[in-house]
Parts: sequence; C-alpha cells; structure tokens
Amino acid sequence: MPETQTNKPVSHIYAFAISWWFFVSLDPVRDVWDLVAWALLSLIVALVVRWVLKKTGGKKTSSREQTAPVAVAPSADELNAKLSQQLQARGFTPSGNAEVDAMLSESVKLLGKIDAAKNQTKNENVTRETAILLDVSYKILSKLHRHPELDSAVKRFASYYLPTTAKMVENYRYMEGQGITGDNISSAMEKIETALPTLVDSFKKQLDALFSETALDLSLDIGVMEDILKQEGLTEKTF
Repeated sequence: MPETQTNKPVSHIYAFAISWWFFVSLDPVRDVWDLVAWALLSLIVALVVRWVLKKTGGKKTSSREQTAPVAVAPSADELNAKLSQQLQARGFTPSGNAEVDAMLSESVKLLGKIDAAKNQTKNENVTRETAILLDVSYKILSKLHRHPELDSAVKRFASYYLPTTAKMVENYRYMEGQGITGDNISSAMEKIETALPTLVDSFKKQLDALFSETALDLSLDIGVMEDILKQEGLTEKTF
C-alpha cells in the first residue's frame, strides 16, 4: 500500500480571521457583547467554510505520485527484445548480425512511415508508385535478411534512399493536405510526382543487383550440368 498524505485544510482559520477583521471594521467593538457577537459570527463563517471543504473532499496525494519517476535507460537485452519484435512484425527474425538487424529495424520503421503517408495520399498515381516502391523495398530487405553479407551493398539504400523517400512522401501528403495550389506547393508536389517513378526503377535495379552473384552461380551450375548431360549422351541441346 503506498503511503498517503492528506493536506490539512487551513482555509477555515483564514476565514475566521478575515471575518473578524471585516466585522470589526464594519462596527468597532464597544463592549464585551460586541466582542462575543463578532467572535460568534466569525466562528460560524469559519465552520461553514470547513463544512464546504469537507463536502468537496480533501485532496490526497500518494508518496508515489509526489516522487517523479526516474528515467532508466533500457538494457541491451531490452533493446534486442524490442528489435526482435519490430523485425518479427514484418516477418524478419533476427539474423544474428547486430549491424544488419539494426539496419533492418530502421528500414522497417521508415517503410512504415512511407506506408502511412501513402494511405493518406489522394493522388492515385503517387499511391500506386509508392505501393510498388514499398513492395520492392521489402524484397530488398528480405534479401538482406537472408544474406547478411550483402550489408555493404544495401547500406546506401538503407541509410540514404529510404530516409529521403520517406521525407518526400510524407511532405507530399502534408502539402496535399493544405488544400491550396500555390506556386511553391504545386511545384514541389510535381517534382515528387516525377521523381517517384525514377525511384521505383532505381529500387528495382538495386534489387536486381543483389541477385548478380546468384545469377552467376546458377549460370555456372547450369553449364556444368549441361556438360555432364552431353558427356553421358543424355542430351544434345544447349540450355
């Protein structure tokens, strides 16, 4: 049970003193009966004030409320647990590489901002291009999640392109919500509308580049398999 402290009301004492001063100022004391009368009247006022305060209730404050909470920095385990929750919410389990997991977590946050802005945007073209951009971005992150060794190839995408894209889309949504067509707003919105398809193409090229090593390995595997099949007389065709 938290210790409670009740603020004792003293307003009725002040009420008595003020009432006494008021009555004496109104009609100075001439004899003992005046003194008794003003004292009784002042006492009645004080009792009324005390009764009103009791009806409204005294304010109680707990020692827990009086003590300001001390901010405690989260531990490394708490940060890792939070990171795991963020990644798992998007289907990513921790990769075991702290730098890659941090990159994935921050990227997921940015994509969440982009998605939120997209859902509030009225321009259908912007909404469509942003949806494609989100899809490609998650595929890039999925590739990174499966192959943490690609972190250097994705670092610029995660540290520059995604934050800049999030800023663009959020600003577009904000300017669109102003409901006016001033030169500055219209010009900025048009530039973003023009830039989005270019960004989508760039993101697609980024995703394709991540498969360059995979494509090379598959090409070598297919070439070896083709030679073996020919040697064994199982095929004369070239893959």
